[in-house]
Amino acid sequence: MPPGPKLNPANLSPLGRALLAAGAAKGLASLRSIAIAAGLDPPHLHKIATGAKSPTLATLRRLATAVGVELGELVATISE
Repeated sequence: MPPGPKLNPANLSPLGRALLAAGAAKGLASLRSIAIAAGLDPPHLHKIATGAKSPTLATLRRLATAVGVELGELVATISE
């Protein structure tokens, strides 16, 4: 599958920006690669990262594991 259009970080929620930053540090350079590593559907993660959809706690755990951060770090970004 070809990569999607380039995402503008300004269109992302604080959680989306945190996921991209943590993912990049772990070699996951896109939301698509993060979604795949977390076992999520890429369009679903896109909705979460742009703030169009709220993640469940289980989804946050999967994302934190995929990007190599503690769950608390990820949860803290939601309130920013």
